[in-house]
Order: sequence, then structure tokens, then C-alpha cells
Amino acid sequence: MGKVGKTVETLGDYLKEQRVAAQLSLRQLAEQAGVSNPYLSQIERGLRRPSAEVLQQFA
Repeated sequence: MGKVGKTVETLGDYLKEQRVAAQLSLRQLAEQAGVSNPYLSQIERGLRRPSAEVLQQFA
């Protein structure tokens, strides 16, 4: 896996860790961030790369 692919995977892991630490379900965070459940799930699994705008919504 290339460096970009690994970074995306690591970002997904980090987002999931933060979501779990905040005791939020995938559905709750997706709703708060204004994205769909499947999209957030794909980000967490390293299958999608979120835009800067989506990352800001998570922040």
C-alpha cells in the first residue's frame, strides 16, 4: 500500500478512536457532522478520503 493509502487508513483509525472515546455511535457522529453513515464508515475503514470541509465538520 502506498503512503497516501496508509495515511487514509491511519486517519480512519484515528477518527474511530476519537469517536469511541467521545462515546458516540457511528450514526450520531455522522448526523452531527452532516454526512451519511455509510460515508463515515468508509472513511473509518480507509476506503474513502474525506475533503478538508468534511474533516472540519468532524472537528
